[in-house]
Amino acid sequence: MEGKTTTRPTGTTMDKEKLLSDTLNFVRFPLIVMVIFNHSHLELPFLGSDITFYQVPIYYNFSYLFSEIIARITVPLFFAMSGFFFFYKVETFNKDSYFSKLKKRCTTLFIPFICWNLLAILVTFLIQTLFPQIIKGEGSALIANWGLKEWFGGFGGEVYPHNLPLWFLRDLIVVVFLSPLVYLIVKYTKVVGVVILGFLYITNIWFDVNGISINALFFFSLGAFFSVHKINFVEKTETFKLPITVVFLIVTAIMMTNKDASWIGYVQNFKNISGLFATIAVCAYFVKKGKWKSNKFLTKSSFFIYAYHGIPGNRLIMVLFMLLKPTSDFDFILFNLISLTIFLVVGLSLYWFLDKYLHKITNFITGSR
Repeated sequence: MEGKTTTRPTGTTMDKEKLLSDTLNFVRFPLIVMVIFNHSHLELPFLGSDITFYQVPIYYNFSYLFSEIIARITVPLFFAMSGFFFFYKVETFNKDSYFSKLKKRCTTLFIPFICWNLLAILVTFLIQTLFPQIIKGEGSALIANWGLKEWFGGFGGEVYPHNLPLWFLRDLIVVVFLSPLVYLIVKYTKVVGVVILGFLYITNIWFDVNGISINALFFFSLGAFFSVHKINFVEKTETFKLPITVVFLIVTAIMMTNKDASWIGYVQNFKNISGLFATIAVCAYFVKKGKWKSNKFLTKSSFFIYAYHGIPGNRLIMVLFMLLKPTSDFDFILFNLISLTIFLVVGLSLYWFLDKYLHKITNFITGSR
């Protein structure tokens, strides 16, 4: 939704709702950009190169800051937003409302998950058939030789789906099915239940079952907590923007100076929580001031960009790496920016074309977003 100035008195209910809507609309596309940036950065050494991060320290810090610190806030925030909207303005959560929600999520989550996984399989099959030399080093079995395990594993049972970034969608589908449990936790234990889940998340105390992640359960429950208890978390977070942002910056500094510490994973998880609130606080502040406004086209394209970019994925990264042959700090930073730009330009162009000329199909594969 396009941001618009308003003459309503500050502090009215309508203003609070507008701040919530405008902020969460604005943040979607920047979050997707950071997801793609994270998937565009290189883990060194890469593709036979003997260059390590320690030989390019400036790039190492650049990559760590944007990929490990900033970009990793995106998935938790998307889970939290999903939990918030799942229970948004739901007066009574019962069997009828649960199945009504499941029906809607079938359109917005399940159908796109199936479609984009099938598209990933189709593209891989075409590459394996038409350009077999390209996939020699990928280490994946030929689709023509797949059995039931390979076919269905990538739709849920394996660590990652066929279209790798869609693990988020898979885990979200699972936690949506578990939403009655989430509701009971946040409704009756209130903040205590959320704090316990947060502790399990920070300490990584959880069982290892693909699709049932503490990441999804905690952040979905966090968003649900605010919604069930009718707390406008955007407004509340913006009120405490200064201390929240300071905490995030302190944690960022700790991470930047202790990258290889054995305990850094716990700090990383705490950073994701503080970073989630800092992101909302900063965005809400500038949206409230009228400085930042969402772009309708970019907001609508966000899901398409997210779902499509996993298909070219590592193949594009490998081709670019072989073409550009980065060796210096500047080369690697430029490589990241070029990769990000290509993913975005191609994705936005595809979305514009498909939405203009194949609108119904585009709506179908993006969940009518």
